[in-house]
Amino acid sequence: MATYVVDTNVFVAAQGDATHLSQPCQQAALSFVRDLGYKHTIAVDQTRKIINEYRNNIPRLSAIDTLLNKMLTTGRIDMVAVAFDDNGDAILPNACQMKDRSDRKFVAVALTHPNKPPICNASDTDWLENEKELDGCQVKITHLCERELRDQLAKKQAKGA
Repeated sequence: MATYVVDTNVFVAAQGDATHLSQPCQQAALSFVRDLGYKHTIAVDQTRKIINEYRNNIPRLSAIDTLLNKMLTTGRIDMVAVAFDDNGDAILPNACQMKDRSDRKFVAVALTHPNKPPICNASDTDWLENEKELDGCQVKITHLCERELRDQLAKKQAKGA
């Protein structure tokens, strides 16, 4: 059984709410989430910031909400201690700083968990933009839609250039 740190965007994409993603990418997220229920464990912070973020983005009584509740009650969610600063952002080593401060909690969990699980991402190009920092910290990202995200990032960078 593998352990993952799951970015909230995976659950959003699995619900079909990530309109900027292709149908195959949303289907890949749905397949991954279905597998979570049978094959994997999720790692989150002990203060439940990640769980609360999930709850704020997943409709109550949806299939995904039911899955998370089942995982919580069956002990398939590992909770690890993560330190947060006064702003509520996870504290990371200097080499691991993320541009998106809200993503720091996922990195902190991946670094703190004894198995160093990968972070699963479906729709966020920020993870690609921080590849160098993440590689330096030995944090692995599992992109469910890597080609699509790289294309989106290239377009985003071309507009900004």
